[in-house]
Amino acid sequence: MAKTTARTRVLTLSTSTLGGAILMALVSMALGDKAPWFIERLSASVSDIQSISLNVNEIFVKKSVTEIDPQKYYVDARSQFFLSKPEKDAWGVETANPGHVLDAISVAYVPFFRFSLSMYSSMFNLEKPRRDDVTTTTFASTKSAYSIAFTDSTSIAGYPLTLNPFEDLDFVKASLRAAAVGLQQSQVEIAEMLDESTPKGREFLELARKNMEQQGRTMIIKNWPTEQRFSDNFSVTTFRVGLLSRSTMFRLLVKDNKPGIFTILNFLIFCNPELMLANIKHLEINKNNDAVLINGSIPITNIIANGSAIHSCQLVRFVLITMKEETIYVTSMRYLYGIGSSSDDSDELKSLFASFRVIQ
Repeated sequence: MAKTTARTRVLTLSTSTLGGAILMALVSMALGDKAPWFIERLSASVSDIQSISLNVNEIFVKKSVTEIDPQKYYVDARSQFFLSKPEKDAWGVETANPGHVLDAISVAYVPFFRFSLSMYSSMFNLEKPRRDDVTTTTFASTKSAYSIAFTDSTSIAGYPLTLNPFEDLDFVKASLRAAAVGLQQSQVEIAEMLDESTPKGREFLELARKNMEQQGRTMIIKNWPTEQRFSDNFSVTTFRVGLLSRSTMFRLLVKDNKPGIFTILNFLIFCNPELMLANIKHLEINKNNDAVLINGSIPITNIIANGSAIHSCQLVRFVLITMKEETIYVTSMRYLYGIGSSSDDSDELKSLFASFRVIQ
């Protein structure tokens, strides 16, 4: 009877704990080197490639569309932005309306984080975008195109793709403790349940660890990233605030207040996995609190690029988020450094990114 009760408790707690552990994992991202257990940290000198000249206080310009020279600039009259025209033959331009989710390679490709993000995303219940809710314009290099495949030894931003925190007993205990509190069990019950000095406690913890570790393995398999086609690129995605405001959770949390840019960013993360940024190198906000520049560059190890094994490379990524009335602009620049490509798009990409302006 005791074993049956223990197994029932394990199943109840460990099922709820997979979700409860998400918060702990996200906190570990912020703790950096102080994060315990399972996190592999990488160090690399990337200051030279992770620099960009952009003044966040100069993003908004007071001009009309007719004042902007279409020979020199790419102008989007509908979304009210412009930027320098890229070299015609070297860049392909594609516009999508409705636009697509921002889901380039990021820490959200780690199955544990992908699973975690999907659980929280369901709480916000965002509708499928209608026309003009989201628009995406992408400038992709025609010179640098890669096929990227992931292996069991791949890590992204220092997190192995095989990350399974439930292999660690301390993490299991902390997760069970959090889940037990959520299920309103008393502190005495929790202490007894997790007491390794007693046969009952040891049995319970071992059952819980095995059950949760297996759930973790299944989760990794189901959320493993597929092979990706990647080109160095620059994109501008516009979101209408109305898309977010149709979410019940957004209305409850924001109510009648005008959402700030970081509130908007937090909501965007749940429908755009790429914005789940880890190990942010630099963040700069303008004086009006309506533009924020983020260096979200990350190290990547042990991938297959165009059929060749790559031990280490950098995904250089800058994200600029701006707000104008009911429109949110997410401007992203991404390129892979260290792949061994014969072409280097970085200077032109940085120039395009730095030239982005919103028309007021």
